[in-house]
Amino acid sequence: MASVEHLDRCECDGCGRAIEQPKRIYQEKRYCGNCYPRLFKRRLCPGCGNFSRLPTFDKAARCSACLRSGPCARCNKVDFKVGRITPYGAVCKPCAVHFRESAICESCGTHSQRVARNTLTGKLLCPKCRGPAAETCPDCRRHRVLIAGSDGRRRCKVCITAGVHACVTCRVSTPAGRGEECEQCYWERTFHKRLAINVAGLSVQSMAQRFQRFGSWALLELGPKAGALKINTYYKFFKELENVWQDVPPYVELLRHFSAEGLRRARVPMRWLSELDGLMMCALARETDSEQRRVQGIMEQPRELWPEQLIVGYYRMLQSRLAAGDISLRSTRLALRSASDLLGHSRLKAGAMVDQKALDSYWRKSPGAVASVTGFIGYLNRVYSAGLNSRPDANWARQQKLAKRERELVELLPQRDETSDFESRWIAKALAYFHGIGRISRKALVYVPATYQGTAGFNIECPQGVLWVPSAGTYERPIVD
Repeated sequence: MASVEHLDRCECDGCGRAIEQPKRIYQEKRYCGNCYPRLFKRRLCPGCGNFSRLPTFDKAARCSACLRSGPCARCNKVDFKVGRITPYGAVCKPCAVHFRESAICESCGTHSQRVARNTLTGKLLCPKCRGPAAETCPDCRRHRVLIAGSDGRRRCKVCITAGVHACVTCRVSTPAGRGEECEQCYWERTFHKRLAINVAGLSVQSMAQRFQRFGSWALLELGPKAGALKINTYYKFFKELENVWQDVPPYVELLRHFSAEGLRRARVPMRWLSELDGLMMCALARETDSEQRRVQGIMEQPRELWPEQLIVGYYRMLQSRLAAGDISLRSTRLALRSASDLLGHSRLKAGAMVDQKALDSYWRKSPGAVASVTGFIGYLNRVYSAGLNSRPDANWARQQKLAKRERELVELLPQRDETSDFESRWIAKALAYFHGIGRISRKALVYVPATYQGTAGFNIECPQGVLWVPSAGTYERPIVD
């Protein structure tokens, strides 16, 4: 069993002997267990007339009840625990620190009234230096100051001195540093306590019973620790249901009130409601709400007055087409996103129009938005006579497509030894790059290894005939000087 020697010990002001812990502190003087019964005798308090242990050397001393009856000498608090007897009177424990003498922290050298002697190291440390010395005990998992035991392992003092004991609830052996309960029982008790408090907070009986059932399910599904940490958050969702509907409404009303994003934050309660409480969820309605929220976010972006006028007019045109069923909400969102990005890229002045140079620059920056921005270009041409080419140069588009396919091939190379279907994926990408076959089913591929002019590769049977592509092992990264 390891022992910790204190570097400095206080002295008893009655006998002068060194003591670790004073039995009584009176008027900032410390007295040991031997001097306390000798110097503090039971007699009548001059303030209240009741018996109490009072110092024999101070006939005017009053009992602690009398000291508490008056307000704190610093904050005027009444009915408090006495933290210190000062020349100005008794003060409460939070105020007592302000009557200490300033001392120097032995770690950082800072003057502070809040220094305290660490019971393990014996050093006077300020609050900043006391915390970092703590670590997680490997036995009890508490964050404490660790010391080396006789076996050389660093653990907290409680685990070293007390070892292990039986949990008072389940009788399982547990480290003494955890206290009376093991970790599992502690979190289960905490979960049930918080669940009971939350159930009592629901005034509608049906909602309280529903939350009780949800809590029982969450305990099994999440475990006691995660459940205890999150049950209060789930309670807020059920409380909102009670405040608005006093029951669980249809999914469409939930979506209208919380939005899809809000329901994602309540994913666990929504899962329980759909699986065990009969709530019918609609993926289409959720996706529609998400798209509407994204469209609203695009339209609410800050812009100058002229770009705002352009995109608002385009949005109205898209809304009319959406109402007619010509386009989907997702297409509307993609078109608005590209239009907003083009306007931001162009940085238009008041009354100015997007020119071909700015459009070409945007295409080079975002080649994947060529199709989605076409509608906005057509709108500018029709309404504002912008005279823009709605499609980029065919050679440029072909070069971009080829570069994209080459990037996809190169990105596959690191996965050569990681996946079993690498060959079929490589062949599908190679057919797109070398032969322009953009879409082909990997499952339907028929190929055999074949060498062409000394280069390893594959022969693939396609509707166009037998085509050859090189294998991944033939790829050589060009050396750049």
